[in-house]
This record gives sequence, C-alpha cells and structure tokens, in this order.
Amino acid sequence: MPRLKQQEPKFSRLQKTLRAYALNGTKIAPVLKVSPVTARKRMKDPQLFTVKDLDVLSRHFGIPWDEIRESIVR
Repeated sequence: MPRLKQQEPKFSRLQKTLRAYALNGTKIAPVLKVSPVTARKRMKDPQLFTVKDLDVLSRHFGIPWDEIRESIVR
C-alpha cells in the first residue's frame, strides 16, 4: 500500500504566523479583552479565532492583513 503524504493541520499556518510575531496568550489576552486562559486556547487551536479577533490583532500588532488571510486560505 502506498504511503500517504501527511497533511499539516488546517490552521497551523495561522498559528505559525502569529508566533512569528512573538505573540502568545498573555500578550493577546488584554488586546482581545479575554482571559489569558481563553487566549491560550485560541493560540493552541487558531480555528477558534473570529474574524474580528484577527482584525484586532492585525491592527494592534501591525501584522499585514494579507499575511493573515494567506495563512488561513492555504
């Protein structure tokens, strides 16, 4: 039986993009106005971020929106 190419998780590129800007749960919690526990959960599973959350992070930390969009789409 042929081996299958392993696919990376759907939102792993978004997670890599956010971590490239040195963001973690404690830094994004006050910006998103959520508890640090919730922010860490969202960083661990980026699928939980809303578009509004991503927009706020983009504006506050200066992450280009195109970069966020590409990391979600691909």
